[in-house]
Amino acid sequence: MSQKKKIIIMFLAALLLYLHAGCWSRREINELAFVMALGIDSLDGGKLYKVSVQTANTKTFAKEGSGSTEEKSFAVYTATGATPAEAVRNLSQQLPRRLLLSHCRLVLISENLAKSGVEPVLDFLQRNREVRETVWVLVAKGQADVLLEQEFDMEDIPADTLSRLIKLGEETSRGYAATKRDFLYKLTTARIDPVAASVEVLPDVAREGKPGVQLGGLAVFRADKLAGWLDAKETRGFLWVTGEAAAGSIVLDSPLVPGKVTFEFLRVQSRVTPQVRDGRVVILLDVETQGDLGDLAEPWVSRGQDNSGGGMEELIKEVERGVQETIEDEILAALHRVQREYKADIFGFGDAIHRRLPNEWRKIEERWDEIYPSLEIHIKVSANLRSSGQTCHYRHR
Repeated sequence: MSQKKKIIIMFLAALLLYLHAGCWSRREINELAFVMALGIDSLDGGKLYKVSVQTANTKTFAKEGSGSTEEKSFAVYTATGATPAEAVRNLSQQLPRRLLLSHCRLVLISENLAKSGVEPVLDFLQRNREVRETVWVLVAKGQADVLLEQEFDMEDIPADTLSRLIKLGEETSRGYAATKRDFLYKLTTARIDPVAASVEVLPDVAREGKPGVQLGGLAVFRADKLAGWLDAKETRGFLWVTGEAAAGSIVLDSPLVPGKVTFEFLRVQSRVTPQVRDGRVVILLDVETQGDLGDLAEPWVSRGQDNSGGGMEELIKEVERGVQETIEDEILAALHRVQREYKADIFGFGDAIHRRLPNEWRKIEERWDEIYPSLEIHIKVSANLRSSGQTCHYRHR
């Protein structure tokens, strides 16, 4: 089923819901503006909010099959206000349709707004009953409205492009996207700092005259303010620690075989255990993964050895060791950036101490911001390839 047909079905389903509610609440499709994405920027030093809505153009769907049309499949409308809610209400001055936010897939927050604080935005999203709990919250590198205006070559509606990239990133353990529910929970819990997916337009990577888009890395918050960014390596380090890594691959160099070796991990488990050692709280981090060889030169011949069972066993041990070292390196990269530089507890170590060692947490809660940057973390990584496995121990201070 094509993407356009799916959207048409979605529109018809929404219409049936309105009809089912009774004649008094009946809404025709041409009376509604289906919002697919919401963008929020700050203006005048944070005194004003600019809200942009990306709406689906129902006219283009009606014309499908009746010949090609150059009319865009989406439209973007913007308005300003002293609050996000007022800006949304002001959209009615230029958009003669009722905004339907229940189909909104993602909310884009501009970089400048994120740096000044997103609490007013999240408060608006929480109070608006139409915005679903599962809507994704993203931070745009630059202006949110500019990104919503961009046409990408992958899908007719930019919100669909971003949605597909989000899902693909999570399926391959290369990205993480926070929902409104997840972001709000962490924002209102003093023991966990929130994160959000970062997105940016790539004007130099264009196809068919349309710019590329990159959804990778994370925006790190300390409380409700943007503290900085994580790159792809650091992002996967975050996924290892939090247990959000699902499936993916690690490419290794091996002295035993020509070319590269790919380890495809299929299962990941992560455990964060706080303990008291020598009168101080420390964190024990255990990460376990299992997987298979994704590719290997065939016929396989070990360098300097024949293709025997002993040679394969040596290769298995070599791959497991390489996977463990790679995971450790990615975790350490994330810890160094977040713990030392941003001083943001996106891993939930404080929350783990609060739950597992409540008496100790009461002793250090008031000084947690001072303790966290130098918190001692012991890392144990285990990798298992087929039937063999090894465990290496590391220490991060």
